[in-house]
Amino acid sequence: MTSLHVPGKVILAGEYAVMRSGGYALVAAIDRGVAVEIRDADLDGAALLRFESVHVSVHIESGRAIWKTTPPAELVFAAAGFECAVSHGATLENAVITFASQVIMDGRKLGLGGSAAMLVAGFRSAGGTIDRPDIVRDLAATHRRLQGGRGSGVDVAACALGGLLRVTNDAGGPLVTRLSLPADLRILLGWTGMPASTSALIDAVAAYAQRDPHGHACRLEDLASAEEKLARALIAGDRENILAAVETGGDAARQLGVGAGTAIETAALTALRRAARLAGCAAKSSGAGGGDCGVVFCFGEEAREEAAVHVRAAGLVPIPVGIA
Repeated sequence: MTSLHVPGKVILAGEYAVMRSGGYALVAAIDRGVAVEIRDADLDGAALLRFESVHVSVHIESGRAIWKTTPPAELVFAAAGFECAVSHGATLENAVITFASQVIMDGRKLGLGGSAAMLVAGFRSAGGTIDRPDIVRDLAATHRRLQGGRGSGVDVAACALGGLLRVTNDAGGPLVTRLSLPADLRILLGWTGMPASTSALIDAVAAYAQRDPHGHACRLEDLASAEEKLARALIAGDRENILAAVETGGDAARQLGVGAGTAIETAALTALRRAARLAGCAAKSSGAGGGDCGVVFCFGEEAREEAAVHVRAAGLVPIPVGIA
């Protein structure tokens, strides 16, 4: 048996701003993602992809993945990743591939890049190797297509490459710079218990751009400025400015939601930010916001543990994560 683990992601700064030309986002790969087990089996040359109670069979013919039936919704992203690997020369056969998600809680998504992690897991499970930038771009393009043309590719880059990344886009897809976190920085997630509709939030922000182009541009500039400040502070290991930049980014995301007429920072995420301050930490919404998980920046394990107590008292579920 072969075991793989594909990380999930948490966006630290630059959400929404990264979707405009020249925009950047900071994203971290985390140790909650998708676990994969690959077992040899006599399947007459086929491979079987499984997730919980659903499965689909595939065989490779003339460099193409041929599915016995249409992949079920739970395996659409994994199947697309498998196909992408085959297009790059992978030839897996006679194997049962089992996927297990670590970014779902009580049957609800956490907003930690589950679809991107499944895509990358499908690619790697087929024997694909992510050793060239064009492969990351192919995966990002596939992910965007499956999401109706939405998405920046940031989550795919994190799940494919791991670590802390600063990501921007050009016409070909995501471009990545690898950064390092300060040694004593700890990340805590606060799960609101409310799954967010990323597509609905993106659509609301897009409608804001049509309705008030100047206001929308100003709010994105605020997000971009906060992302740049956080990137510089992380590189310098400047604790005070890291926390200040997180607060600024949180404020900018909230104001974007106000302008768009949607709650990017929900009441639960506001409570998370207050709870973080009680422990001397700083928090903000992550990604599209609107629910899912917010992210708390803490310095030292003791501060993270204290923050977790306050986060739980505020009615959220604290989830400590590491960078993967």
